[in-house]
Amino acid sequence: MQSITNESVKKSVVMRVELLSETDERLWGKMSISQNVCHMADQLRLALEQKESKFTGNFFLTAIMKRLIMMGLRVPKGKVETVNELKQGIGGTKPGDFEKDKGSLINLIEQFYFQYEPGKKVMHPAFGKLSRDEWGKLIYTHLNHHLEQFGR
Repeated sequence: MQSITNESVKKSVVMRVELLSETDERLWGKMSISQNVCHMADQLRLALEQKESKFTGNFFLTAIMKRLIMMGLRVPKGKVETVNELKQGIGGTKPGDFEKDKGSLINLIEQFYFQYEPGKKVMHPAFGKLSRDEWGKLIYTHLNHHLEQFGR
């Protein structure tokens, strides 16, 4: 499974983010491109402990779903609700200047790649404590999903 901890994968994702434009139209979902950029950045803020979220997981999520997603299971479009802290209009970061928000997302990707310590575990709201490798896979899956949502 691909991971943002792999340098070539990280570079590819950053290039795809750089291609995003304010005029990009979504292919599915509810978020605008500006909201999407902030939403993607918020996930990285969770992993970097720059944003907090309550743990809402249970045995099924931490023991079964986590493993399936780490093995590459794709989540069906529109079938999974995010936590309130990442939801636009509730607790998610509100869009501002599109290019600045896009730059923040890229900086957060770079921060995760260079600064997340290998032995560290950080709480995910549904899956419990995740290692750098687990967060890297989850972040890639999430970013890829939302970049595809806008044709990138």
